[in-house]
Amino acid sequence: MTRLPLFLLTITVVIATGPTPTSAQSAPFVIIESDAFNSRWTSAEQANAALNGLLEPYLEELEQPIPEVLSVWTTFPMFGNNSGTNYIPIANTVTGLGLEDEVFEDTGGVNESPLPPLRAILLHNNIDVSGGATRHGAPVEGYARYLFLLELSHLWGPALRVPGDVPNELLGFSFHWSFYNDLPSPAGGSRWENLGEGRYRAAPLAPGEIAFSMLDLYTMGLVPASEVPPTGVLRNVTGAEDIFDPIWGRRGLQARTFPWMNVDQEVIVNAERVEYTIEEIIEANGPRTPAYGDESTEISIGFVLLVPSGTADEARSALLEEHAGLFDSLVDGYADATGARGSLSVVTSTDLASSVPDGGTPDPSDAGSDAGTLDAGVDAGDAGIDDEDADMGGGTMSDDGGCNVSTAAGPNALAFVWVLLALRRRS
Repeated sequence: MTRLPLFLLTITVVIATGPTPTSAQSAPFVIIESDAFNSRWTSAEQANAALNGLLEPYLEELEQPIPEVLSVWTTFPMFGNNSGTNYIPIANTVTGLGLEDEVFEDTGGVNESPLPPLRAILLHNNIDVSGGATRHGAPVEGYARYLFLLELSHLWGPALRVPGDVPNELLGFSFHWSFYNDLPSPAGGSRWENLGEGRYRAAPLAPGEIAFSMLDLYTMGLVPASEVPPTGVLRNVTGAEDIFDPIWGRRGLQARTFPWMNVDQEVIVNAERVEYTIEEIIEANGPRTPAYGDESTEISIGFVLLVPSGTADEARSALLEEHAGLFDSLVDGYADATGARGSLSVVTSTDLASSVPDGGTPDPSDAGSDAGTLDAGVDAGDAGIDDEDADMGGGTMSDDGGCNVSTAAGPNALAFVWVLLALRRRS
């Protein structure tokens, strides 16, 4: 997990085109020029400026609808590296998932969106995912899908506690399942094979095939509690001390280790397996509210591709050719990962026939948006996990990558940032 420091934004031209560069097509995403996400932020003011610079052209020049989730990708190393990703929660209305101690804790984990229906902003990093995949020891194929599902999963945590003396036993660190869970899931866990005599093997996972577990689907409101089988987790683990953890950049696998994808490195450990039933999990967290069947299974989403300021028209066209089908594939990937129980509705679109001609700059005076500004609710100077956070696994990741949840500081020594949006929704 990278630290999310808080950089002054410069956003200029905005254009968009489609999966194939013809006037008969429309794009499922928009392109915005930005220089604010390629260096680490060091203050709340810089974070505010950057996010304002993203949302204002999105609403004004591009006149795009506000989605529940805004998924943002770059064409450059985000915050100076190619593998760090970030989740920014904006609103939450679900209880019974353990989120009360992780986000918006002053209001019991619940926060209405100041820019309805926006619930979260996902920062996925460089759309050329080869850097992150290489660092993870994973194949490039399907890795973008994995990153997208990982960040999207943070809408629901994971943050579930269990009864007993180790309430965080299912978690590797906040918003991530333990590596020693036998889930597996985009948010963590492994496919542990029982070799007998207390020995277990982590079968490598193909990033393009990772799906949500039944416990994930319960937190997402897509299955009732009655369909969730017991969840197993390994305890008193030995034998992983000398294996290099590629994401955290250290020797020794831990509960916070990310899903294992390296087919060239075998992971076998000695451990004791324990189980928790869904009834025990509900006892520790309360029932999910809203309950299964009480909310829509469809989520609206907007896709943004950030490019450097001054990107030439030819370079944009090349990017559009290269990444034509990515965003459609992410929508399909979500449906597949939920077993067709959930769906995403893309609200971003640009009709090439009505896009800005000759790569020109849209006139902001043509937009009907009445946008305000962003304002950070807390000091954002030290986002991340403290080394002293032994309860959640502890330690800070190297600057080269990881997954960071930017939210209000919780009780587990997590010094996170949350951003209060003051932008008014365009009528």
